[in-house]
Amino acid sequence: MFHRLGKLLATFYLYDEAQVIERSIQSRGGISSARRARCWGQLRRAGRRVGKVWNLPEDIVDSMRLITGPLKKCPTSRTKSCA
Repeated sequence: MFHRLGKLLATFYLYDEAQVIERSIQSRGGISSARRARCWGQLRRAGRRVGKVWNLPEDIVDSMRLITGPLKKCPTSRTKSCA
């Protein structure tokens, strides 16, 4: 839920600036998702900083980081939980 907090805050509070970034991306014929992620990467870091200022639990702030490794799979049994 909080993974895109920085982008949401920028879109809400800095709407005009966020639109300039989005128009810049679109004017280049739409860029790859990797390049778009770099454009918004600063906002992800800003979102984590805001989470810390808001005193969100560390588990939530940590979950806002970019996942780079393989994802863990949940067991198929309903009696076991994901770790």
